[in-house]
Amino acid sequence: MTINADDIQKIQQFTALGSRLMQCMMSCMPGNVNRQVIDELTSIHADYITLLHKGPPQIGLYTEVNVKAKIAETLEWIARAHDSLADWQGAVAAYQIAIQAFAELGDTASFKRCKDNVDKINVAQGLGIDKQLNKLLGRLETLNATTLEYIKTMVELADLYSGNEDHYEAERYYQKALQTLHTQGRSEPSGSELANSLETTLSNIWSNKQTTNTVDIHDTLLLRDLYRQIYMGLIRVYRVLNPEKIDEFDAKLISLEGDGKRDDFTNQLKKLIQGSLGDHIK
Repeated sequence: MTINADDIQKIQQFTALGSRLMQCMMSCMPGNVNRQVIDELTSIHADYITLLHKGPPQIGLYTEVNVKAKIAETLEWIARAHDSLADWQGAVAAYQIAIQAFAELGDTASFKRCKDNVDKINVAQGLGIDKQLNKLLGRLETLNATTLEYIKTMVELADLYSGNEDHYEAERYYQKALQTLHTQGRSEPSGSELANSLETTLSNIWSNKQTTNTVDIHDTLLLRDLYRQIYMGLIRVYRVLNPEKIDEFDAKLISLEGDGKRDDFTNQLKKLIQGSLGDHIK
């Protein structure tokens, strides 16, 4: 089969955009986001839109749906980047567009993840607290207690109670969430585990593989964020209830976000780039 020049150009553009997106994903973790990352993600999003309008190559290799999925994924990373910089307006705007994109794709898991993040931002700004409290309590009754989503909902409840200065209820849910993590054997993810889950996610993207048998970067980042939220929440609570316990959780937070884990992530990522990831980012 003869491949025409137009198809070759489209395939090269699709591959190059995937590599650029991967580089931005790596820059977004952990804690390295800046405005340059957002500018690059915005540029990638615009280039994916341009590629979508050109139509897919005649020989296959990727489809219009593949490009739309990458557009939605890029929008979510734009929202995450704004969120990391505490730019709530920019985060919500990007999440809302991503929500619509994921809905059109029928990607219910990503749709729900983005919608939950919008709700969390609204609560952080003091919007609709009573409505959100009822929503979270109702959700908790329906979730499987062995899932990360269940623990995440407990932490969101604790954050809500903490913001409402109901410190005893906040402490109860923070501690229950922490105990559930320990009981289920979900320890704080190391830097190497973050890097390895990124490799798994990217490998699945490149191979167009959909799997529920491996831990992807969203799960690992969620686990890390849950520990971070719990430690920060308990520090806030114990400033009021028991100041003697602040040092314990302050030390845990420093360990979670310290240079040791960041260096571990960087070193493991370098090994992966020299090995399994190398061919995809040259």
